[in-house]
Amino acid sequence: MSAERAVKAPRRRFAGDEGGATAVEFAIVGPIFLMLLFALINFGWAMHCASSVRYATEESARKLAIDADVDAAVIKADIVKRLTQIADPDVTVTVTKDRSTPKLQVADVVTSYKHHIGSPWIPAYTVNFRTEVSIATPLFE
Repeated sequence: MSAERAVKAPRRRFAGDEGGATAVEFAIVGPIFLMLLFALINFGWAMHCASSVRYATEESARKLAIDADVDAAVIKADIVKRLTQIADPDVTVTVTKDRSTPKLQVADVVTSYKHHIGSPWIPAYTVNFRTEVSIATPLFE
């Protein structure tokens, strides 16, 4: 066997070997798949937080239906208490009361929430969620 033939034989075997093809394919597709997976998880968490803020706002605004004199600080404290276990409690709450209609008070509870979405290799951005709940309560005098 000549020296040239001895060198070419391993090259032929290596060129026909497909044992590492899966690792190369995963190295190409894996980071893209993981990036999309993390982005999907972050998006799902953002939707969960927005839904939780909506739920907490609706539940807390019901206090206005029972007692028309409840102020914004009590409503905000209740919303934050409800969000502490399930979502980010950093929200902005505004309560406006309109008593222009005789014997009826309409109260609007507006909750604003900023959620930061970030994923590996994708720049982070902020999504603003806004929830508004209106409660009409009769005024007894």
